[in-house]
Amino acid sequence: MALTAVLLAACGGGTAPQSSSSLPAVESLNARYANPERSWIRPGAASGTLLYVSSINTEAVYIFSYPRLRLVGYLGQFGHQLAGICSDQKGNVFVPQFNHPKILEYAHGGTKPIASLKLPGSYPYTCAVDPTTGNLAVAAAFYNGGVRVAIYNSAKGKPAIYSDPYAKGPLCGYDNHSNLFVDGSGKSRNFVLSELAKGATSFSEITVNYDIRSSGNVQWDGKYITVLDGSYGVIYRLKIAGSSATVVGSTTLNDAGGAFGSWIHGHHVIIPVQAREAVKIYRYPAGGDAIKTTPVQGTFSATVSVAPNR
Repeated sequence: MALTAVLLAACGGGTAPQSSSSLPAVESLNARYANPERSWIRPGAASGTLLYVSSINTEAVYIFSYPRLRLVGYLGQFGHQLAGICSDQKGNVFVPQFNHPKILEYAHGGTKPIASLKLPGSYPYTCAVDPTTGNLAVAAAFYNGGVRVAIYNSAKGKPAIYSDPYAKGPLCGYDNHSNLFVDGSGKSRNFVLSELAKGATSFSEITVNYDIRSSGNVQWDGKYITVLDGSYGVIYRLKIAGSSATVVGSTTLNDAGGAFGSWIHGHHVIIPVQAREAVKIYRYPAGGDAIKTTPVQGTFSATVSVAPNR
């Protein structure tokens, strides 16, 4: 099962990854660090904030200083397609391997996994960490069909598995009260949002008062749950009340159409734009033109990892 196929099913075809052989994996990746079998980190880089970017083309994760976007590290040797990565408040980074039922955990600035979580019979797709409990949610497509979410208590051990009958697209994110939201396409390929409320044992559908055209990353921005419309480069802010969601604001990101993931960090948002083979940083919630850009081949998702001592 290809990653592109799930992406098309989840997003109505609007955010399928774009391939290109004309660009280097990263423009600043010089010959010294060009060996794809070798993971590395620049000395001293782990003392600062880092931006991790996954690439489906090179099956690797690139590490940049943040917000300067200087290449300072590389995680390779996966041999499997990588999907939506995420991080926790300790700076640990989780890397789902889409066509291998495993999620690897890396310490901030580390080059070797510190843990490996299994999710048999699945294609792990995206992940999110509950900022309150440290629980890890992994949304996945399962071999026998359907989208399910695995939740690992404190990001360890065997997960509890929950089926989502509403949002047929594995993109997930927590709010600040341990409620988990998943978006994707429904039976008629329209946008659907669902919620696994704190303490609940099943998902419920959330009715949105606006026609969001395609599904993308779900994230808490400090005040609202946000949804990226990846086809058009717009982030919508949603106020959730019971089973209803009201769009209370939006951020338009110029030249960011054709994206899957986004990562809001303070007053900025990072967008890996597959259609442009680039990672872009925008002001949030102002949006507009990107304030920084760096090329990355097959860019797919991004997460910011803050050093534990900062």
